[in-house]
Amino acid sequence: MKSKLRKFFNYKFFIYLFFFVFSFCFIVPFALLIGISFSTEQDLINSGFKIIPENFTTFAYETLFEQPKDLIVAYIVTAIYAFVPTTFGIFFEACCGYALSRDDFVYKKPIKIFLLITMFFNGGIVPSYILRTQYLGLQDNIWVYISCLGVSAMEIFIFRTFFAQLPKELSESAYLDGASEIQILIKIIAPLSKAVIATYYLLGMLNKWNDYTTTLYYVTNPKLYTLQYFMQKILQEAEQIKKLIMQMGLQLAEPPTETLKFAICVLATFPMLVLFPFFQKFFSKGVMVGSVKG
Repeated sequence: MKSKLRKFFNYKFFIYLFFFVFSFCFIVPFALLIGISFSTEQDLINSGFKIIPENFTTFAYETLFEQPKDLIVAYIVTAIYAFVPTTFGIFFEACCGYALSRDDFVYKKPIKIFLLITMFFNGGIVPSYILRTQYLGLQDNIWVYISCLGVSAMEIFIFRTFFAQLPKELSESAYLDGASEIQILIKIIAPLSKAVIATYYLLGMLNKWNDYTTTLYYVTNPKLYTLQYFMQKILQEAEQIKKLIMQMGLQLAEPPTETLKFAICVLATFPMLVLFPFFQKFFSKGVMVGSVKG
């Protein structure tokens, strides 16, 4: 009996228990988020936050979907902003990382120094704004999103570290067979580097999906609003209407400002939650690349 108890309560049991509790701490807030979004404003005032709504209502979502065409357009613009620049950015990072991983690359040292400098110094928001609006003419233009490639010097070094760990014999044999450098990268290096590519592709998409500052700085056309900025505008309008109703003492139904915040969070995070399981098998391996010295 004691041996069975010892076998059951071994170190793995406590590891599983820790991760179960740790996962529970993430699941409960999200369940609470969904529950509040389907609650009424009065229930939040009287009973506080609850996972299971006392009076189920979709009023917050109905408020968001009062402009369905604008919401769909915002989703499309955000999808373009998340996928297109990230795809090009990862491709450029992989190309640069592959070049730096090659021992026979002549300009490896000066490029590494240049990339290190960009990690510590940048022009800032004002020069970027002047460049895009006055010189490139990207104000109120869909290309302002595509131009935000988000190439990171740190990620280039991570790609370089991963590529340097791959067997050099593979690229050398392909080179002897007549393959070009780009063919070696696409057909040999990239398939062996799915973990790191998928991981930083997902992180890049998340960064773009949650960004609203680009729209704030460069866009005034409602047809080019990203999802985050569009929902922020809806929330601001609802709060202004609520203030006017309270100031004028009108007997009108107030917009659900509190539950609206949580409904916005649900709609904004749902697409990425659906996408994440497809990258999960690569994520655990890919995030460890930067911890390996090379």
